[in-house]
Amino acid sequence: MLFGKTSFCFIAAHLAAGFTKVNRRVEEFERISKEVAESLAYSPAEEVEAIAPSGDGQKRISAIRKGERNPLERTFNYVFWFGDLNFRLHSTRLNVDKLLQSSQIANLILLDQLTHYREFHPAFLGFSEGKITFKLFTFNISI
Repeated sequence: MLFGKTSFCFIAAHLAAGFTKVNRRVEEFERISKEVAESLAYSPAEEVEAIAPSGDGQKRISAIRKGERNPLERTFNYVFWFGDLNFRLHSTRLNVDKLLQSSQIANLILLDQLTHYREFHPAFLGFSEGKITFKLFTFNISI
């Protein structure tokens, strides 16, 4: 979406669920980023400058390679992710419950998988998240 000269990208996604599926979530995030950047890409001239500085005008983004930043970052001015990205807290339920009971939200955020990936994984660099100021609840239903 273009508003004046400013480009916006809105992505709704439901990434793999489950505590142990973090690598799959990251792979899905990278694949979606790559495919959206390719399908809604910038002009070939910008692509050559951003992707193939050697002058190979035919080169396309083939993947988010190890150490490479997210292609959405250079394709759009603003990117918004919506949906259930399914990142989890890297801790036990017992520890999370204790931290919640004592309102240690800052410590919970340190355990957040997405927070970790935004800080250390190249595909997430440049992305930010609003401050979490509300309590999140998970309901377990016993039948």
